[in-house]
Amino acid sequence: MRYFLFFLALGLCSDVFSQSNVQLTTAVEVVDIGTNHITLSWETDKDCDCELLAGPASNELKRISVQTGKKQFTENIQGLSPSTLVYASVACGSGSSKVASEPQVFMTASGSTGKIKVYFNHQVNTSVSTGTNAESLFGLVDDTLIAYMNRATETMDIAIYNASASSSLSDIAAAINAAYNRGVKVRIIYESDNTNSLLPNINSNIKKLAGPTGFSYGIMHNKFVLIDANSTDVNKPIVWTGSTNWTVAQMNGADLNNVTIIQDKSLALAYTMEFEEMWGGTGLSPNTATSKFGPDKTNNTPHNFNIGGVPVECYFSPSDGVNGKIIEKVQTSTYDLEIGSMVITRSDIASAITAQHSSGVAATHMVVDDSSGTTTWSTLRNAMGSSKVRSHNGISGIMHHKFMIVDANGPLSDPMVLTGSHNWSTSAETRNDENTLVFHDATITNLFYQAFTKIFADAGGVVSVKEDSNEGQITMYPVPVSDVLTIDLGEQSNYTITLRTLTGQSVKSIRSEGRNATLDLTDVPAAAYLVSIEIGSSTRFYRVIVSR
Repeated sequence: MRYFLFFLALGLCSDVFSQSNVQLTTAVEVVDIGTNHITLSWETDKDCDCELLAGPASNELKRISVQTGKKQFTENIQGLSPSTLVYASVACGSGSSKVASEPQVFMTASGSTGKIKVYFNHQVNTSVSTGTNAESLFGLVDDTLIAYMNRATETMDIAIYNASASSSLSDIAAAINAAYNRGVKVRIIYESDNTNSLLPNINSNIKKLAGPTGFSYGIMHNKFVLIDANSTDVNKPIVWTGSTNWTVAQMNGADLNNVTIIQDKSLALAYTMEFEEMWGGTGLSPNTATSKFGPDKTNNTPHNFNIGGVPVECYFSPSDGVNGKIIEKVQTSTYDLEIGSMVITRSDIASAITAQHSSGVAATHMVVDDSSGTTTWSTLRNAMGSSKVRSHNGISGIMHHKFMIVDANGPLSDPMVLTGSHNWSTSAETRNDENTLVFHDATITNLFYQAFTKIFADAGGVVSVKEDSNEGQITMYPVPVSDVLTIDLGEQSNYTITLRTLTGQSVKSIRSEGRNATLDLTDVPAAAYLVSIEIGSSTRFYRVIVSR
């Protein structure tokens, strides 16, 4: 069995547990997601009693378990059905001082095929492929979208920032109308400030809702389509998303973009929750009295998914703190970091990138469309140099991607890619409607790496790969490990060996003054971890799986 590690804070405030003189030392973690169960774990600063509460709604929580006199807790919520929402909370302390956290929502796995497809509308560099070549859709993004629309038999929800009618594009409006005519329930949300010349060509009986206007609101910047999300056939729901708007330049022109297509019911249902929060309800007609956009939305969707064995995170803006997630992912990089972003105007993100580069992730490379007029551009260039930070300025089209690649060349780490519609800006963080996905998968990460190396080369850069010539001297066994991990350090010296979560949090640490060391993992929840080995001023990282 393969295990997955996700992090999900359950809204715990520091003063909540101080009332009972108990503090959480880690956020509540989702250790494993299955079709019939979810496994959670958490830690406290001292031995105490904790109970897990769970239920189908935030106001229907029941006690699942009670564990006493411990600091480390792991618990299963069992007997669930596929693609089921579960609300959970933990309460720690004793007697009347026990206080529960705010409930947070989870979702079980779907049992869908879990197929994930990634396409680019530009050339890629397959010479860096690790076995699966990235695919380019030259002039076929519109036809591919229409082919997926033609699959719809029950429902189709569309949230699109900009949709154009042009003789240079295949007739997307005709595909939408054809779906409606064969009985598909179609709903459309669009950005009100754009021309959206496609909309007049869509059947007037299809209900549409424009994003609001006003100073406090930004833009409805999503570009997703949900097909048959609620189908009883779990192999039908589709999520189409990415950075691509429905215009000539964005789909089949010079603008650089990606499309990600996921066949998974659980993820499709999460996107549907987001769509219906903007729509104002579950019906075919929008309800403007209850619809919520931008800063009016709440963090009310599940964030962690097991999609065909791939751990996936999903976040929506501005409710889910996506810029913080971007920084968090930057800070997990140990081998290399590649970024293709249209804009980076946030100084906190720029500082996180430069700090990670300075900490030893020397193989950090970036392409920004043109941020030469922003303060972050000088921050990044001054810290990393022009060989690492390149501008797309002067090259035809817009570098419209918004992706980050972590540890593409470090398979013993946690290779991941973050992508979606969210620009790295304050507006995306606080005002816009956006969506972001994080895939923890070496193959998907490499697909984006193939795209990035081509973009970076076109911008005049040469990608370098971090090397560790001494890494082969250290051997760990068995991997996966069940109880005790043995580490052959290759030579006698002083080492600090630390087991860490994939986001870098320390789980346990030992000192070794010889050649061999053992790390007792019998009390550690099954999951993926990093082992950091500090030798003098240098640190090496290795990925291990604890499996039982």
